[in-house]
Amino acid sequence: IYKYFFHDTYNDPGSLMILTRRNTLTITIILVLSSLFLNISCAVFKGRISTFSEMAESMEYLDLSPLRGRLIVIDPGHGGELPGAVGSGGLAEKDINLRVSLKLKEYLEEAEAEVILTREKDRSLFMSKIDSLRGNDLDYRVRVSNENEADLFISIHHNSNLPLNRKYNAVETYYKMEDSYSSFDAGRLIHKHLALNIKPEMNFLRPGNYYVVRSNERTAVLGEAAYISNPDIEKLLKKDEKADLEAKSYFLGILDYFSYGVPEIEVLYPMHETIIDESLPVIRISAMDDGFGGGIDPQSIRVNIDGRPASIGFEDNIITVIPEKELENRRHTIDVIAANRKGNHSLFHSSEFSVDMPASKIILKNIPDVIPPDFRTDMTITARILDENLNPVRDSTKVDFSLENIPGIQKTKFTLNGVVYFYVRHNSADTLNYSVTANEIEKVGSFIVSELNSPLLTVKVKTTDGDPLGSSSINLNNDQIRYSNTDGRTVFEQLTDDQKFNITAKKDGFYPVKIKGKIGEKESKSVNIEMKPVYEGVMSGITIMIDPENGGLSYGDIGPTGLRASDENYETAFFLKHFLEASGATAVISRDKDEDKTLYSRVRYANRTGARLFISLRYMGNPEIPHDNVSTFAYPSSSNGKRLGRYVIDSFFDLYGERGYGPDESAEYVLQQTACPALIVSLGNIYHPGTEDELYRTVRNRNDAYGVFSAIVRYFARERNDWGMLNGSITDNSGQPVENALVSLNGVFHLQTGKDGLYKFITLEPGEYDIKVDAYGYKSVTGTITINPNKELKRDFRLSTGK
Repeated sequence: IYKYFFHDTYNDPGSLMILTRRNTLTITIILVLSSLFLNISCAVFKGRISTFSEMAESMEYLDLSPLRGRLIVIDPGHGGELPGAVGSGGLAEKDINLRVSLKLKEYLEEAEAEVILTREKDRSLFMSKIDSLRGNDLDYRVRVSNENEADLFISIHHNSNLPLNRKYNAVETYYKMEDSYSSFDAGRLIHKHLALNIKPEMNFLRPGNYYVVRSNERTAVLGEAAYISNPDIEKLLKKDEKADLEAKSYFLGILDYFSYGVPEIEVLYPMHETIIDESLPVIRISAMDDGFGGGIDPQSIRVNIDGRPASIGFEDNIITVIPEKELENRRHTIDVIAANRKGNHSLFHSSEFSVDMPASKIILKNIPDVIPPDFRTDMTITARILDENLNPVRDSTKVDFSLENIPGIQKTKFTLNGVVYFYVRHNSADTLNYSVTANEIEKVGSFIVSELNSPLLTVKVKTTDGDPLGSSSINLNNDQIRYSNTDGRTVFEQLTDDQKFNITAKKDGFYPVKIKGKIGEKESKSVNIEMKPVYEGVMSGITIMIDPENGGLSYGDIGPTGLRASDENYETAFFLKHFLEASGATAVISRDKDEDKTLYSRVRYANRTGARLFISLRYMGNPEIPHDNVSTFAYPSSSNGKRLGRYVIDSFFDLYGERGYGPDESAEYVLQQTACPALIVSLGNIYHPGTEDELYRTVRNRNDAYGVFSAIVRYFARERNDWGMLNGSITDNSGQPVENALVSLNGVFHLQTGKDGLYKFITLEPGEYDIKVDAYGYKSVTGTITINPNKELKRDFRLSTGK
């Protein structure tokens, strides 16, 4: 416009002002006309691509034969008391899901497919007590697919978003996350036809970890054909012809999938759940195409034995595999995948068998070398049972023990990792012979019963319930370390005569035990140690995934002086891992310090570890947020995630005296797709005054990790509410705070003082604790404190300089 009216004068501000005044009316008219033209053009263009307008594909002249006899399970999402998303106009997702599913069923049955609907009317799907244990009806939906060995499972849904955006719309198709083969094949072809016919503004094919696909053993897809939260889309979905258009789109995608053919895999030898007595079996696997895929593609075949790729041969539809080395005596897994020449894959086929080679060699060892004739000192006889390849025999192999000329002493045990332990004591000096027999292989050994030449110390470790505690670290006089065997025993020989001894027994998940004693010249002494589990064992055996956000070149937020959130996320995760392992849990971190992992890989890692909780840690950097308090975020339908979020807020209040925020609802990927309850914990604002400086030292990271750890303990010990607390100050002789002092309780939990010299323990079991304060350049201080239920104990310590 400037060039048209002003020619070369438009660069002169004065001329521009004069000419603009003169031509105001003309310019206004042109702008109005331009605006009208653009609006009309956009409306016409928008009309051409408007979603749900009409089918782009014809339903005529289709070859329906690939669907004949196929068993397809259609799952109309939600139902009954579970409406799913509800549009602003009142349309419930459960209703449109069912309408589309019923129409899809009609089309599939006309093509002679066999169809099972998980529901055919508006109702919840609590079909048994087993289902109701989950608190929802998802188990039944999955069981219909698994028990009927469906050729395809398709779950029909219509989406909404969080935070709510009424203008958003997209087609989203999810295939089973752990099946990038057949579920991916079906998902991409179904998605293709949804996108082609519904014509959304955006479309996404994504791996999904929703329960109905995650727990499905069959080819599984979940479709979100539109966003019911968009009022315009909701109005369309209320129309019967639009539901029909969607059903036709699904139908064409399913037909396309089966038109590509579906290979089938079967392990012929060794058959599933069988036991064989050969270590180099010739594995035979049948790989068959169904006639629609053009035959098996030999280059697509992949076979893993115990997760390791194996070399294969393929001829006449038979895959042959010979292991590269002898298989050990245990359970083994064969995983097979193959595709046909059109690119469709078989189901990921997994089969298990066990190798049980007979015993061929027995290795015996006596500990100690000599036992006294006191009829109370045990000789530990270790029998290691091996096959002809010198591999341990299979677990639970029967092993018999007998003592020569003493018929009453006969024992039978069963191997674990190829080993059994027998214990014998005697009351007369002699050289005694014994025999150990396994699978008709016999080995004879002997041991000596005689007066000792030096002290002998036997240590037996058990839990407070009386169970043997194997793999415990037994430290004698800070000089010798042994680990207890599976029966909780270990022996120290050739000790100094008439010496005092100090024993410390340690094992993750148990409070350490220290015992002092004295052993005399040539004495045989037995020490029994009872170890108490931390938090009564509620954390034992639990796997928890810790996810420090960002990593690698993804730094996250950065503080004013360059502090990277990714580094602090990892530092806090590192301390949290140690707290969890000390309590008996297994802690897994989703990334190494400098790795950049995708959200997808983090979720998959959690799936594969069998994590019971997924906890994502982040430090944010926002100068517009005035607070530095903790915030938590959970998925809207995750009651356990929200419960953990509340425990985190409570723990941080107990620890810092400030109330945090949450749990707020969020649909971030790691919250939406994890199989276990998940929580995002925002630990603080690195733009907040002093926070960045605190995070340059470890005290803030350690304390934040302790706050999250305390919340996890409360989560798993949910019936308990008698926690005690301990706080105090660490000062020097002049009363000045001591920074970086480590305060330890029972040698298990360690906290660190900051510049203020303060420390605080929360979520403590009532009882007596040994406390130790250690700071560089000061003498260590030890003592004993008693924690009472629901009480906070204050204990200050003053340190003096010196060693």
